[in-house]
Amino acid sequence: MARRYLYVFSFWMLLMGFLCAEHSDQSSDVRPLKILHISFHKGCIDDLRGVSKALSLHLTSWFIHEKPRGFLDGKTSGNAVYNIGYERAKDIWEKHREYFDTFDVIITSDTAPLSRVFLQNGWKKPLIIWICNHFDYYDGESLDCDFPDKEYYDMFREAAQSPHVFMVANNPFEHLYAKNKGIDTGDVTIPLCGAFFQPKRGFNFSTVLNKSEKFFLPSHYNETEFINLAQKCQELELPYHCGKDNGPLDLSGYKGIIHFPFSYTDYRFFENIVVGVPYFIPSKTFLKQLAHDGYYSQIPMDDDLFTRYSEWYSPAHESIITYFDSWEDLKEKIDTINFDALKAAIKTHAEENKQVMFGRWNEIFNQCRLLLQ
Repeated sequence: MARRYLYVFSFWMLLMGFLCAEHSDQSSDVRPLKILHISFHKGCIDDLRGVSKALSLHLTSWFIHEKPRGFLDGKTSGNAVYNIGYERAKDIWEKHREYFDTFDVIITSDTAPLSRVFLQNGWKKPLIIWICNHFDYYDGESLDCDFPDKEYYDMFREAAQSPHVFMVANNPFEHLYAKNKGIDTGDVTIPLCGAFFQPKRGFNFSTVLNKSEKFFLPSHYNETEFINLAQKCQELELPYHCGKDNGPLDLSGYKGIIHFPFSYTDYRFFENIVVGVPYFIPSKTFLKQLAHDGYYSQIPMDDDLFTRYSEWYSPAHESIITYFDSWEDLKEKIDTINFDALKAAIKTHAEENKQVMFGRWNEIFNQCRLLLQ
C-alpha cells in the first residue's frame, strides 16, 4: 500500500515538474514591448520614461527638438515641423520606414498630427496617440502646407474607430474639443503624472535667501500683466520671489506657489506635487470675479468649461490645492495652514495618482500585446 502511494506521489511530482518547466519556457519567450515614442514635448518624453521604467517596457524616445536639423523629413526645420501635411507625412515615413518597422508599438504625443505619418501610410501595428494639445494643432506663423486639411480630419475620424489605434487625452477637454469637430476620440484620459523629471538644462538652482519662507510666483502673463501678483504680495506682506526656476527640486525649497492657471492642465503641476509643493490658486468664484473685473484672461470665462474640465478644479486634486476666495482669504489661509502636514499629504496624493496613471497605461499596453499575438 505504501509503495502504491509512493508511485502515485512520484507521478504527480513528475507531472508538476513538467508543467512548471513548460510554463517557465513560455515565460522566458515573453519579451518586453518594443516601443518608439515621438514627441515635441520634453515633459511627455520624461513622463513616459518613468512609466516605462515602472512597467518594465523597452522604450526608445525621439525628442524632436534635440534631433539634428531636418531630422524628421530630411529638410524641414523650425516650427514648420508641427505642420504635418500630406507630403511631409509621406517624406517622414519614407525616410524612417525601416526603423519604424523594428518596433511593436508607436506612441506620438504632444501634437497629434505626428500620428499622420502612421495613419496615412498604412501602419498596422498598435498606435497610441497621446493628445496633449488640440488634435488639429498647427503653427500658424510657419504654416507652409495645406494643414489641417479634410483628409487629415477624415483620417483621424476613421482612426478613432480602429481597433489598433488608441486615443488618449491628457485632459478630458481635448476629447470634448474633438467631439465638437465631429470626431469621437473616446474618454480615456491620462495626464502627465510626474513619473520622471530632472533639472532643466542651462539653469542653476535659484540661490534665493530664506527660500523656505517665501512663495514662488510664476512669471506667466496672468501673474505679471493681468494681475501684478508681486505687488499684491507686497500689500499682503507675503514674502515672495518671482523669476525663473530649475524645476520641481528647486521649487520644493519654497513655502509654496501662488498661481493663476492659464491652461486646462500643466505637467509642471504633477511634477511639483511629487516633491510636495503646495499650490495656492483662486477659487472658482474668485476666478470668475477677477475675469469679470478685467484682471484675468487667456481662458474664456463666459461658461463653466474651464472650471469643469481643468485639472486645477478637478475633484481628484481639490484636497491638496488651497483655494482662496479673496486676497484677504489668501493671507488668512497662509497664516493658519500647517505646511508640514500639507506637504506630506501632497506627496502621498502624488504617489497615489502616479499608481493610477501607471494602471491606465498598463491596461493600454496589455491591449497592445493582445493585438500583436
